Amino acid sequence: MIATDTTANAALTDLLARYARAVADKDLTAFCALYAEDVVVFDPFDSWTLSGLADWRAATAAWFAALGDAPMTVTHRQIQAHGQGDVLAGHAWAAYTSPAHCGAMPSTVGNRCTLIARRHAAGWRIVHEHHSLPIRLATLQPLFGPTPPQEGPT
Repeated sequence: MIATDTTANAALTDLLARYARAVADKDLTAFCALYAEDVVVFDPFDSWTLSGLADWRAATAAWFAALGDAPMTVTHRQIQAHGQGDVLAGHAWAAYTSPAHCGAMPSTVGNRCTLIARRHAAGWRIVHEHHSLPIRLATLQPLFGPTPPQEGPT
């Protein structure tokens, strides 16, 4: 049975809200509870590919430590999802806001996020996460815009 967009969007919105709370609280345990043990993450910063929850936990711990006491707010927009049975796939625009990034980068960094989740006994767990940044063809520079280029459904 294919989940309605409303059902799938609600499930993805819940996952993303828990993600945002865990990041704001810098709660590594809550953050990692969102992921399956066999998660594969494509991240545009530093590592590119992280395989398994242990690698993702280490990268996230380093990120939280680098933030120090600086707050981090994550906002997701343009959330769209589709689901069938125990699989959920979706995408959103993610904006990360922190004064810790006010040096070389803007205080808000936006990127595209695609997620695939599998239903476990304890709920949905992310098995694949892919963040990407659009690249300006003329300069080959990433676009770290704080908002998506085109507004759409939230």
